[in-house]
Amino acid sequence: MRNRIKIFGMIAGFTCLMMSCSEEKESAKDETPVKAEMDMCSCFDKQREMNDALEAAGSDENLLKEIEEKYKADREACEQLGEKMQEEMKDLSEQEVMAKFMQMSEDCPAMKEAMGGL
Repeated sequence: MRNRIKIFGMIAGFTCLMMSCSEEKESAKDETPVKAEMDMCSCFDKQREMNDALEAAGSDENLLKEIEEKYKADREACEQLGEKMQEEMKDLSEQEVMAKFMQMSEDCPAMKEAMGGL
């Protein structure tokens, strides 16, 4: 049970990161096209890239806005993927969820890192 909570927490946390859980939520939707569906590893890679860029930007508001805009389409594609995965996994057993995440993380260093080396 504890592992299932951890896995669902990671899914929820990842989805929250990819969605507008940042302090600067957009008040209006624009017409930016959403990128084609990404795989989970690409999403973890992009999230790590974005986090590194945000950290390097420090408090430079202009740079922060540029970074946010640069990763916007990726974030939206990953948000869609996270929602899809949550729906697909809602009825899986703890063992099935763990197996799915282990399989996905086998070839994805960024995902392994985010999952704490599971």
